[in-house]
Amino acid sequence: MKILNSIQNRIDIHIKKFCNYLTPKQKMVITAILFVMFFLASICVIVFAAYQVGKEDGKLFNVEHIHPTPYLKSNYQDNE
Repeated sequence: MKILNSIQNRIDIHIKKFCNYLTPKQKMVITAILFVMFFLASICVIVFAAYQVGKEDGKLFNVEHIHPTPYLKSNYQDNE
């Protein structure tokens, strides 16, 4: 666990050093680029999932229709 923490600390230090060298405008551009990349990746995942659901004419999910119970059928026919 100590090795993992030391690796994380080294990475944090290098990222902080890198960010300190950037101007505020450069920081904003990097933030916008990362946001757009994340947004596009999430849209791709959503579209891929929706495509998989609709693939093969809905054979992925078999929908069964609800049939009335015999008791309700007999009561319905008696009332007519």
